[in-house]
Amino acid sequence: MAGSLKEKIYSTILEQIMIGSIGLDEFLTEARLGEQFQASRAPVREALVALCNEGVLQNIPRVGYRLVTIGAKDVRDALAVRLLLESEAARLALKNMDPEKDQIVDQLIRDEEEADQRGLSIIEWMKNGEEVHLALARFAGNRILEELILELIRKLRRASTQVYVEHSRSRLKSSPYHLKILRALKRREEDELLANLAHDIALTNNLLGVPQLVPGSEA
Repeated sequence: MAGSLKEKIYSTILEQIMIGSIGLDEFLTEARLGEQFQASRAPVREALVALCNEGVLQNIPRVGYRLVTIGAKDVRDALAVRLLLESEAARLALKNMDPEKDQIVDQLIRDEEEADQRGLSIIEWMKNGEEVHLALARFAGNRILEELILELIRKLRRASTQVYVEHSRSRLKSSPYHLKILRALKRREEDELLANLAHDIALTNNLLGVPQLVPGSEA
């Protein structure tokens, strides 16, 4: 019960952050959140600590928790590193594919197709997209590489989601490249996989109005 309450609090706070309901100058406190969720301080604190561990919030002693800001250059740099790391993960994943991993890819394809039909909430959109990229990282079979990719994805959560919310006036749809990535992985087509991965990572870059990351594109 406590675990599910912590997850509910975590998801609600994260969603409020991503849609801009919590401002950069706003401080969150355990006492106020406890009243909001009608919960004791333990699950509230656990949710806040989890968000701090992911780099979303920072704890200011005796004041509260506030958002961690990420500048445009940090976004560009993080996206560039993601492209390098995830491209290597994709190459390794292709070498490690087997029937069990193919079943996971099939399920991800079904999830993407279903999401395209009904649209997604902001939290669903975030988790849906991350799962495609994390699958490649896991399939690579390199724990350190997987951890680095996960860290970068978490660092970029708020920046990328704010961009997509701003550009979408209806329920969110998955990236048009996710299905292409998964199908290329299933068919073992490296060039197609890498090209669509690069385009997908560049989507946030393009919406931010900063130079593209796709190899061969104009800076």
